[in-house]
Amino acid sequence: MTGLLDWLAHDGDERGWTIADNGDQRRIPYPVLSARVRRVAAACIESGVRPGAVVSIVESAPDRFMADFFGVLAAGATPNPLAPPLPLQNESAYRQQLSALLAVADPSALIVADELIPLVGPVLESRGGATIVGTSSAVPDLAELPGCVPDRIGLLQFTSGSSGSPKAVQVSVANLEANCAAIDRWLEFRSADRIATWLPPYHDMGLIGCIITPTILNLDITAMTPIDFLRDPVSWLSCFGRDGATITATPNFALGYLLRKLTDEALAGMDFEPWRVMIVGAERVDPVVLRGFAERLAPYGFGSRTPCPAYGLAESTLAVSGVRPDESVPVAAVTPATGAVEGPFELMSAPLTDGRRWLVGCGAPLDTTTVRVADTAEYRGAPGELIVGGPSVAQGYQAADGIRDLSRAADGALASGDAGLLVDGQVYPIGRVGDAVKVRGRTVYAEDIEAAVVEAFGVPANRVVALAGNALGAARVAVLVEDRPVEAVRLRQVLSGALGTEISLRLFVGDRGLIARTTSGKPRRRVMWNQLLQGEFDALERS
Repeated sequence: MTGLLDWLAHDGDERGWTIADNGDQRRIPYPVLSARVRRVAAACIESGVRPGAVVSIVESAPDRFMADFFGVLAAGATPNPLAPPLPLQNESAYRQQLSALLAVADPSALIVADELIPLVGPVLESRGGATIVGTSSAVPDLAELPGCVPDRIGLLQFTSGSSGSPKAVQVSVANLEANCAAIDRWLEFRSADRIATWLPPYHDMGLIGCIITPTILNLDITAMTPIDFLRDPVSWLSCFGRDGATITATPNFALGYLLRKLTDEALAGMDFEPWRVMIVGAERVDPVVLRGFAERLAPYGFGSRTPCPAYGLAESTLAVSGVRPDESVPVAAVTPATGAVEGPFELMSAPLTDGRRWLVGCGAPLDTTTVRVADTAEYRGAPGELIVGGPSVAQGYQAADGIRDLSRAADGALASGDAGLLVDGQVYPIGRVGDAVKVRGRTVYAEDIEAAVVEAFGVPANRVVALAGNALGAARVAVLVEDRPVEAVRLRQVLSGALGTEISLRLFVGDRGLIARTTSGKPRRRVMWNQLLQGEFDALERS
């Protein structure tokens, strides 16, 4: 594995990026991209950006974002990706969100897509102190640029919950290089590999897994925007079934979305045999959805060992563990009444409908990474907080009130805040430690409740969220459902059977938009928990 900027010296045009845009494709060879990166670096330096300064990036076009990101690094500065506005998002709400993020990042400059300058400009005017980087005609040699050094912050990455109380993870250049190298060893990249991605470049899985790592390896990349994927998900599948792409990464919800959209006519003529790696992560993986996706595409050459479920978090740069290519996907079963764990079993043959709760294994820790379960009285012999160590663990948080240390275990390793199991050395994530309640001595996780609702009522996974916590000395659970009829009495019966214990819960049903989400699409549980306690959902309650 080479350094983050070594690829800029590559002078062969046989590989590069392909931008898929509404059915059209533009190919950009790596030497052209290198020139763009050096031009951005020159523009940063001409704008007064000094080594170590933060430069925030607001850009949705994948190729422009990529040039901006590496250009900031080449200028010796720290890139800070920010989400552009969502389609139809209220301008005032976006400016308020952006202002909160900028107050934490404290950038010396911003790189903003031309079409977004009218939206972003007023925020900068109200803040003062930061300028928008212009354009430069200079294309300096690499030797003329400051470049990046290992102990400098190479990425200021806001966490998934950062649309509420913003905090950004400080990822050093050394952290980035270590995680990219671990990903390379995990997936065993080959020179003929081709990556296809629709993931937003301003979040860690899309940025590090699908942009930085394959770019520094000079691999071919086809990129489209999330909006293009949602409008035409089959076009993403075509990258593999018709164009021969071999590697991708995706969250679980996208597989369910594809299953609802796919037809035999759309799949006709596709051949997925070259597709060797599909990383599935960013959220808890539903074994029924994953197996359903593999079975749906199997007649067209999709291999049952192509899926590589993975676990990671921004505080460890990105990847922590992952199922290796050509390994079968492991699953484990939890008996609701006792909490007993059995496994591992193979995903494709496991009895997923036998009434037990099934968890998908996310592989062994990557090279140089360690994972253990917190050994406390509360957790001994049961799911516990995952403790992560290794050179990818980030430096700390940057927040509005200054620099904070990461949450750490007694030995200094990262306390992830995620609950999980280790079965035969494989990591089985369950959910966030705080998003759970104890009922009759058993821990019930929000994700378990959501999985039961999806299975029993056919509600799409992205239309239901469970909130679990304690208030006024009692365990409280609420289920929010968008746009689907669900009966409270039957829901209580379903959850009692699925979880092996009765729980006291409230059900709220509303229109789309009821569930608050982060810019990466994850539910903002703490925000909704506060809304619940304040009675903001009361009018939507079903009894």
